[in-house]
Amino acid sequence: KLNKAGAQAVVFSQAGVATPAATALNITPVAGSTATMKLTTGVSAPQANGGSFAQQPVITLLDQFGNVNLGDNSTVVTVSKKDTGSWTLTGNTTLTAVAGVISFTDLGATNAAGITGAQLAFDATGLPQITSASVNLPEPQGAQIITASAATLTPVVGVDNGITLTVKNSLGDTDATFT
Repeated sequence: KLNKAGAQAVVFSQAGVATPAATALNITPVAGSTATMKLTTGVSAPQANGGSFAQQPVITLLDQFGNVNLGDNSTVVTVSKKDTGSWTLTGNTTLTAVAGVISFTDLGATNAAGITGAQLAFDATGLPQITSASVNLPEPQGAQIITASAATLTPVVGVDNGITLTVKNSLGDTDATFT
């Protein structure tokens, strides 16, 4: 019984046999059915509030002996918040395996205040849930974008000309408008 997926040589020999003295049998077992998931690349906090996680998670699907199930192109993995913090998970949260691997690319987080201990959960039907390590999410930055506009750029001297100044935070939300 072989438990390792990949090329292996099994060599047979028999004392007293001259030709051949040994015979090799080359066997290439493949992984069995997916039995578990492993977080092979963990997640790390976004550089700024509202951004994508700096390091995106990668899940690998394994058989009962720890071999990557390269033939699994159908397992669907969904990621969700594991903790109860006040933040929102963004991005594509459901992906299907490709050759036994699920690589998330655009997961992120938004929050109104800094969060300590944010954690992700990964679920697939029939497989045990796995979780990420906890990360701290940065608090929103102050004003990031300021725009100004005028009713006209060529006003008549002595006539009121409305000017509007808009200040937006790092999430793109309007913090203040002055007219």
